[in-house]
Amino acid sequence: MKFAPFFLIEDEGKKPICVLDDATSELDLDHQKALLQFTKGLQQVFITATQLDIEGASIIDVSANKAIRRN
Repeated sequence: MKFAPFFLIEDEGKKPICVLDDATSELDLDHQKALLQFTKGLQQVFITATQLDIEGASIIDVSANKAIRRN
């Protein structure tokens, strides 16, 4: 994964959004935890996942014009 563009945009005084699509599916548990810990320091992060057992994650169902927090 490349996060350098995120920080370059941030250095320009802009507020980037980090979008990770199914980023944890190919990672072992230790690397999943490391990635999620790293993203806690970012301002806006959206991560999609097929598994629901990601420790400390908020699950939000998103559909047209609404978002509902499940936990």
